[in-house]
Amino acid sequence: MVVKPAAKMISHERGHMLALVFRAMTVAVVMFAFIPTVNPIRFSALISGNVSLFTCVISRGAIVTPFTRALMRGWINAGLLNQVYIYALVMMLAVAAMATGGCMSLGNGPLRRLGCRVALVSAGVGLVALLASRITAAMFASLEEASRIEPLTPMGTWVFAGVFAGLIVVSVWMLRMDRRRNADRAYALEPYAMPAKYSLFLMALPFAALIVVFSYLPLLGWRYAFYDYKPGFALTADRFVGFKWFAYLFQNAATKADIARVMRNTLAMSGIGIADVVDTDGLRDIPDRDERCRTAKTSARNHDDTELHQLGTSVRGCVRVVFNRRIRELDADITRRHQRG
Repeated sequence: MVVKPAAKMISHERGHMLALVFRAMTVAVVMFAFIPTVNPIRFSALISGNVSLFTCVISRGAIVTPFTRALMRGWINAGLLNQVYIYALVMMLAVAAMATGGCMSLGNGPLRRLGCRVALVSAGVGLVALLASRITAAMFASLEEASRIEPLTPMGTWVFAGVFAGLIVVSVWMLRMDRRRNADRAYALEPYAMPAKYSLFLMALPFAALIVVFSYLPLLGWRYAFYDYKPGFALTADRFVGFKWFAYLFQNAATKADIARVMRNTLAMSGIGIADVVDTDGLRDIPDRDERCRTAKTSARNHDDTELHQLGTSVRGCVRVVFNRRIRELDADITRRHQRG
């Protein structure tokens, strides 16, 4: 009588591990779709190495534009490029469906099995599209002017093929294990449900993804500050110079003076703003003990909306006076030099 509970526990642990592997593979395939290094559609060296599968789908020009000269000379057929784009679109839709299946696997038994079926079908479709794209790439390599289009076999082909095949195997395995449990009776009243914590997580996930894409991915551009970048060339072809440009800022007297002036102005403006806010909040915290306190709080409340505008006007006026005075000094200096000359 002790064997059956132990067997059920082992089966539950295996199912949990399979679900974790399944979700990890869906996350991996979504990430690979945005990584240029593993782009399975880069069948030619003419296609930029900085474009991913997602970029090729949303921008057809990433596939067609590099072959403009080859199309004009008749070295390549436009229909083959259209086929490659269609295969890329099918693979991207399959990746989206697999991501949906991975999200559905967070639900109860019936919803988890539905997610496995969705991932199984989409992985199969993606694998077929990947194989078809390789056949089309082989047709490119067999052209008479193949050397001019520089055909190649991208590493992403094997990466996506491995992930698609792995998802197929894991999905079939999970479906077989869930079928053995036969737990549909427990979810008769609510067949497709998901715990609230997972529902809230999935609702927040698109916004978190947008924050990562538009707030954190652009930070990769900071690496240009460490290279001797030359426009028109890939960053990998440029020389790494480390902190050369940062040191250059402090080696030049003019740039050091500019940095000091900017920091001084920034700190001064921030201090003015903080002092203004603290002063207003302090007036609001004063108890209404006499008529003067009530009058001061009412005045602060009435002028709260215009204080920032007045401060900005005053600062702009000061800046204008300083700049006009500096311009007059420069004009007078130039005039004196001309008179001396």
